[in-house]
Amino acid sequence: MKTEAHTTTAELALTSDHEAVTSSALSDAAGTARPRVARNIGLLSGGQLLTWMLTLAWTLFVPRLIGPNGMGLIVMATATSGILVGLAGLGSRPMLVKEIAADRSRAPQLLGTALVVRTTLILPSAALTLLYVRLAGFNGAQSAAVFLGLGLAAFTLVSEVAQAALQGIERMEYLAGAEILNKALQALVGIPMAVLGFGATWLIMLQVGAAALLTGLNLVWARRFRIDWGLNTRRILSFLTDSLAYWAYAVFFTFYLWIDATMLSLMTPEQVVGWYGVPTRIFQTLMFIPVILSTAWLPGLAAAYSRSPDDLKVAARMPLELVTMLGLPIAAGVALVARPVTLLLYGPSYEASIPVLEVLALTCVPMYLNIIVNQILIASNRQLVWTRVMVLASFVNPALNLVLIRYFQDHLGNGAIGSAISLFATEVLIVTLAIWVIRRFVDPRIVWRLGRAVLATAGMATVAWFSSRLGLVPEVLAGAASFALLVVLLRVLSPEEWSELGRLAERVPIWSRLRRSSRG
Repeated sequence: MKTEAHTTTAELALTSDHEAVTSSALSDAAGTARPRVARNIGLLSGGQLLTWMLTLAWTLFVPRLIGPNGMGLIVMATATSGILVGLAGLGSRPMLVKEIAADRSRAPQLLGTALVVRTTLILPSAALTLLYVRLAGFNGAQSAAVFLGLGLAAFTLVSEVAQAALQGIERMEYLAGAEILNKALQALVGIPMAVLGFGATWLIMLQVGAAALLTGLNLVWARRFRIDWGLNTRRILSFLTDSLAYWAYAVFFTFYLWIDATMLSLMTPEQVVGWYGVPTRIFQTLMFIPVILSTAWLPGLAAAYSRSPDDLKVAARMPLELVTMLGLPIAAGVALVARPVTLLLYGPSYEASIPVLEVLALTCVPMYLNIIVNQILIASNRQLVWTRVMVLASFVNPALNLVLIRYFQDHLGNGAIGSAISLFATEVLIVTLAIWVIRRFVDPRIVWRLGRAVLATAGMATVAWFSSRLGLVPEVLAGAASFALLVVLLRVLSPEEWSELGRLAERVPIWSRLRRSSRG
């Protein structure tokens, strides 16, 4: 399980939502409808911040209460749901968004067709799930988790159709509200359930119940479209044909996203899957930064490319440098405090998660870059390149997992380390290829800026390491203070970047309100 959005499912859905819009449409929006785009970014960013906080609260409490075995079951259910939605969804959500945004009058027919096709595909999904359970030889609790994952997928397949329609008419408040409600139910109901002794199966049932509620709400919100149920063969074939190009990306992306958790569940005990589940949850929360930054920058990047490739080169420099300079200290800092933080939050039963978190922390740097590079490719009308990269990753990553999971399980009894290393190696490969693809949009001067960022990070790591003997809090404070000082002394961030960060923060409703209240 990489991230639920490597650029979004769940935590990173924000990025994949924007991928669904063509860059030409983004250029238009950036040039002629800036207030609306800024409003949408603000709504989605504010929603992402709240869901991040709720997810973090769940991550801090639930894993310790249900133990590694319970976390393993939750990861199995989530992976099953993700794979089934990727396969049965046919990649049709971005197609629906694009078509409805271009011509709202087509929405009733498109929604009716999509709902029928996706609902019909739940049946073969159930058959595939049953075959998977029997071939894998899962026990009772594991089988229950997988079948509950099927239920979660079924509701998601229906709910996504309504969400696509609302996104197509730019009613982003519904998307943000639905995600906030979902995470609020998981945190505000799930945490007390775990405290009262309810196990992982009950928590997965809560996820399914929340998905059912949100499906109903989304359908109610989408009733304005007056869904046309008058189906015929021509409409269905047209829908399937139009979805095909998107489905190719969705299949490979989904495969890459969930293959590690699936292979772990097949090759190791559920306890090992749980050891992997906690670090990946923490890892997902760290993706909040590049997702917000990339979302805010995408309209500007698209508008810059619409003027000229040289303008995109200038516009791309700041986000590329900024996410790297943020990723370096975050990666080093999390890796340094992985042991004390894991033991403090989750206890000795998760000690085997420490090396997994250390490796995943280092993965932040290439993944942060990959998120921004993806946006640059979208802005320059080269989305197909990313699909090809995902195809390559879909072969490389499982091959690495097959070897490394087995090796670390046999030698250390912890195949989760192998999955983490596989992810890191694959992301490094992806970012190497991605930088090569966008090389004409990369300013060579970025190397000198990144060199200063590396020096500042190295200084921070040294100070933090020597301070670790004093305890976790002094280590964190000393590391943060030393990095801030070195950033100023080495001029890692320019005045323009500080100013740009301030402007981006103003687009997030919660942050802007806090600033206004502090001034008042």
